[in-house]
Amino acid sequence: MIRRVARRDSTAVAGVCTGAFILHDVGLLADRSWTPHWEDIDLLAALAGPERARRHVRWVDTGSVITGGALSSDIAMALQLVERFAGRELAERTANQIDDVWTRDAQGRPFGA
Repeated sequence: MIRRVARRDSTAVAGVCTGAFILHDVGLLADRSWTPHWEDIDLLAALAGPERARRHVRWVDTGSVITGGALSSDIAMALQLVERFAGRELAERTANQIDDVWTRDAQGRPFGA
């Protein structure tokens, strides 16, 4: 079902934490870079192959498939999606509303660094 919805009905599919394993299982990580929770990256690399594993990043956005690491990086990933679909102003207001210090950079660097 995930693969069908991803191909037919969605602009983007996001895998949060170990959700990257599900995206791998349905073939959505083939030929894409990805990252799961940092504790699970070696396990997913053993299944999906290490060449596309991205270490030491908060999320990976390949356009239609986005994967993110742990809870705080997934909030940053979600804010990045808000920016993509609704604009930076709303993303910044949302970050402020949830009292989050948002870094748009997937490596965790602050704006303008």
